[in-house]
Amino acid sequence: MFPFLASAADTSNMLEIPTAIKYRDFLLGSWKAENPTLTIFVDPFCPYCLKSLDRKYQFANYNTFLFWAPILGDRSISRVNEIFACKNVVGDRVIESVIKRLSPQCEQPTDKEAVAANMDMLNQYNPNTVPAYYLGGRRVSLAQLDLAVESGSVLGRQQFKINWQRYEEMSVSDVNASAKPMGLLVPSAVKLSLALVKQLENDKLYQWYVFIEDKDSPLFDRFCSVSQCDKQLYVNRYSEFMLLTAIPIKSSPVVVKDGVVSLLPLRNYLQVNFNK
Repeated sequence: MFPFLASAADTSNMLEIPTAIKYRDFLLGSWKAENPTLTIFVDPFCPYCLKSLDRKYQFANYNTFLFWAPILGDRSISRVNEIFACKNVVGDRVIESVIKRLSPQCEQPTDKEAVAANMDMLNQYNPNTVPAYYLGGRRVSLAQLDLAVESGSVLGRQQFKINWQRYEEMSVSDVNASAKPMGLLVPSAVKLSLALVKQLENDKLYQWYVFIEDKDSPLFDRFCSVSQCDKQLYVNRYSEFMLLTAIPIKSSPVVVKDGVVSLLPLRNYLQVNFNK
């Protein structure tokens, strides 16, 4: 039923931005006129796609349209065909089944109009990797999006383990094995006070790994010199960490605890305030 992507999709024209009228079957949640539109393409057997689906709450700041892109072969095509036998092709039942790598086991007649609409978007956007995110027709990364958070003290429902040894260039002091590793993302707009910097360096409870956006700041030279780090390697590790954690740049420092963003401000972990 569900054909594979067209081999030579026409990408010369402006990409269509989905609307709730034409593509309501693919809208996650309710339409909010004031929100920007985010278009997502996923394959039901792509591990990173499943992770994104499991955290679909983070797209609450957008009118999010989810389209199925079975680019990983026959198994994916077969699963998408099963999905289009469901009444709601992006509903909770379908998404939960996909996350568990199970068939949604729907028995509705295939919605040919939904299949055609999905195929139309695939041919227009022609994503060659998944998951693929488009904001206003422009491809973006998760790190570029204004991701929403759930209630609680940390961002997300699933923690992941960070290999902090890989980011030793970011450590502000000699590594203390008994201290709990903590990440700190410092946007360019933020200037940390000297008192706070010294407390980060002398903290015995937490081992701080500082990720500095502005590589020309004196703070970068101070922290980087601690481990005599290679600046290009630091830049590479910074980019890697941002991609791994999918943390958007904010206007204030961001604390990373146990692999996820803490909603508690930095002052909750230190007794010295910072100055912007």
